[in-house]
Amino acid sequence: MQKNDIITLLCTSVETNIELAKQTCIDNKWDILTIIKSFGYNPINIFQPQDFLKTNLNCKSQKLAKLPALLPDALVEIDCSYNRLAALPEQLPTQLRRLNCEYNLIKKMPEQLPEGLQFLNCFYNKIKTFSLSLPNTLVELECGNNEISQLPLLANTQLKKLDCAINKLTNLPDVLPLSLEYLNVCCNNKLKTLPDTLPPNLYHLNLWKNKSIKKLPIALPLLTYLNISETGINKINFSLPQGLQTFNCGHN
Repeated sequence: MQKNDIITLLCTSVETNIELAKQTCIDNKWDILTIIKSFGYNPINIFQPQDFLKTNLNCKSQKLAKLPALLPDALVEIDCSYNRLAALPEQLPTQLRRLNCEYNLIKKMPEQLPEGLQFLNCFYNKIKTFSLSLPNTLVELECGNNEISQLPLLANTQLKKLDCAINKLTNLPDVLPLSLEYLNVCCNNKLKTLPDTLPPNLYHLNLWKNKSIKKLPIALPLLTYLNISETGINKINFSLPQGLQTFNCGHN
């Protein structure tokens, strides 16, 4: 067994495997704390074997340039925001439900995100592309302030919130999830049209600064917030919903 095998055992987050890793180190006269340190875990607050059982990882604002290639599989939530990360590990923990990696230098998301991921915030990075599809469990996606020209397929997700403002989008997916309630696509200057059908449960729609958008496709009866300022929309062909609380339509 090699020292990298010790890390593999620890990252399973299975107590019997952790005990095996500890015993193997004793048998080989290795210092397990030194091994953990040498594989780059100390900067993310993992110092000893039992730390590999943690379910939450908070390494926010630590000036990190990278994360260890293998993370503990017990992790349910990771907050690695406000660092200098150029990439995330290609293999993320299978139990992960929340990932916050906003304010980094990430150019590309991993090809495959964990099956059960529910919340993803990758706001303010340098991301250009996503994988072709996202986990169908995803409820919130915040990917604003990037360089994204095309979103992945979303129809099979459970998305309620999609914030993709300030990107380079030329279009949105033809089919958006019926569960979607919040849509922010402001400041995508190459976005020319909206899908012919928008989800009926939308209560928040922000189209600000999309000059090429000329019309809203359908009435949305549940809207409480609508911003069409600085778009090409100069006429709305349906009555505004009675519950609308905020309506911005300047500079059209």
